[in-house]
Amino acid sequence: NQKINMCGKYNIVPLVCLRSTSDLLPLDFGSLSNRPIIGFEDPQEIGGENASDMRKIIEFYDQVHLKFPNGVQFIYGGSVGFGNANSLWQREEIDGLLVGHHSLHPAELINIALV
Repeated sequence: NQKINMCGKYNIVPLVCLRSTSDLLPLDFGSLSNRPIIGFEDPQEIGGENASDMRKIIEFYDQVHLKFPNGVQFIYGGSVGFGNANSLWQREEIDGLLVGHHSLHPAELINIALV
């Protein structure tokens, strides 16, 4: 929360990456004048080839918006690749994607970005 408050002081939009809904409990975005970004990455999915089950992502999204009804931007990471980027982008709840190891390959990253 100290870092979030510092972001607010300098009008920086914080990107806070979380592993589970329990990570939401201590967060306080009260000092921010802009919408923060919350990223969700399930540690079990990082570095693999399969994203989290869509129900799990949407449940996390729902919990985020219950905690922060004034709105946040929501991005998903965790095994984001060309094979699943399109289905993730199709969800209105997801505002962006965190691309991990696939970003190390420029051609693959471009294909993901162009989905």
